[in-house]
Amino acid sequence: MGYLPYNVVLKAFFWIATMCFLAFDGIIFVIKSIKADKEKVIHKELNRALGIFFFLCIGVGLFFILSDFERDIYGESELYFRLLLISYIFGNLAFLTIIFTAEKRIINTRYCLSFVTLLMIATNVVFLAFFPHLTLIIRYINYGVNGTEIAILLFAYLYLIKKTSGELRRITIITLTGISIASSAVLMQSDFLISSGLISPYISPVFFIIGLGLFTYETSRKTGLDILEMLAKHKMTTLSKDFWDIIEQFEWKGTEKKQFVKDMLGLTPYDRDELLRNMLSKFKHIE
Repeated sequence: MGYLPYNVVLKAFFWIATMCFLAFDGIIFVIKSIKADKEKVIHKELNRALGIFFFLCIGVGLFFILSDFERDIYGESELYFRLLLISYIFGNLAFLTIIFTAEKRIINTRYCLSFVTLLMIATNVVFLAFFPHLTLIIRYINYGVNGTEIAILLFAYLYLIKKTSGELRRITIITLTGISIASSAVLMQSDFLISSGLISPYISPVFFIIGLGLFTYETSRKTGLDILEMLAKHKMTTLSKDFWDIIEQFEWKGTEKKQFVKDMLGLTPYDRDELLRNMLSKFKHIE
């Protein structure tokens, strides 16, 4: 045993098992993306994003393990901080695949979350190149950004629980439980919890596999695809100021405007923006 108060090799064994599980999940979702019908664009894109997410998470685990070995032998060296920063970069890239697809197909946030995630990736790269000794500062910023992204995902499934019933609600609840367990495993990796002895360093990989297993099993089933479809149809979104500026240029009779807005909420943000552009183009052509 070196600088760390636990067996690094044993912890690495647990996380290597977890990475094998991540690789298995990644393959499942990539295959489902390839086999998806051409008209199932949302299914194809979300499955592909999930597959890439799991593969990038392997990078997170790999460099996290390497940083543990470095820290155990040499303490908090410059290489330790660099390895930690690389794991953060992989983590943010993983979240970016999910966030970008969600903003394109599910939530209308004008790619703000994707921009913030890209900014975090760039910040980590700068710290990796020039300020590795300040990694502990950027660590908490990474925690904050990634925690917010996880919270949005949890909110999306809580929203669906209210909108579903029967078998779909059961699947949504189990999927949400899986995400919650996997997220708690990430929190268990906190230096404070492990160093204080409150949490065993060998428990978090087990929790991660259990949570990931629940999520993968339910999401990869045919009925799980219905959940993905509903995430795209029941959007947690607000209509932008640009949207209202555009529709105010048209004349509406009776409840036409109200019905139009309702119909717009039934479209994905991408389809809604495309329809509005076409309407505006035709309107200007008539003028």
